[in-house]
Amino acid sequence: MKRFVRNGSEVWVGVLPKLGIVVYDPQSQVEVPADRVRLYIRDQERMANFAKEIVRDRLAESADGEDAGQFAESVEFYLSLRRRYTHCFSCKKCLNSFDFEVCDKCRWIRCACGACGCKFHG
Repeated sequence: MKRFVRNGSEVWVGVLPKLGIVVYDPQSQVEVPADRVRLYIRDQERMANFAKEIVRDRLAESADGEDAGQFAESVEFYLSLRRRYTHCFSCKKCLNSFDFEVCDKCRWIRCACGACGCKFHG
């Protein structure tokens, strides 16, 4: 995989046969079991969980210039989807507005533990 760092965010990009370009984001691994990995599938514009072992065996990194350009474009597109980053005030897990729901009432990112701005008593 090829590493990219943009505005303090680190992501890795590679190619999986049949799926195309995938993006690995360390911040998207919240609540993912240790034997799985969560990847963004560029062509399908969605996140999915995979067995780490299978990804490791099938992942390829292309070295030609065309893929390098597509990798960079994929990184920019992916990061544009993840506009807001923060952490949960209750359990301290990393949150973002792509992987987690935004509360309609308070507009805070709702954590998997159930915390949002509605429950914040600062």
